Amino acid sequence: MTDSKWPFPVPKNHAAITYDTIADYSQHIFLVTHDYDDGQWQCLPEIQGQPDIAQAKLVSLESLVAQDPTLLELADLPKGYKAIRQSPTAPWIRTPNHPKTIIAPL
Repeated sequence: MTDSKWPFPVPKNHAAITYDTIADYSQHIFLVTHDYDDGQWQCLPEIQGQPDIAQAKLVSLESLVAQDPTLLELADLPKGYKAIRQSPTAPWIRTPNHPKTIIAPL
């Protein structure tokens, strides 16, 4: 994929927040947020309850797209929105998100 075709409003090497279990391919991404306050992208497993900051990891957005190309469908996700899906093959469902971040910046 060339830079001219990169659809996200940030560079490929933009740091995104994820979990170590996604970075090591042991979990799929089920929740994506584009944070209202700072525009941060977060690609997470479905979170039940309070997030575990100890599992947070910064990786490039490009590496997450390489792992899950369906993230390209979310490149136009506005700040303050989230997208969630029920399985790795289910469609992304977009909804407004609370303006606070899911995981505090590291």
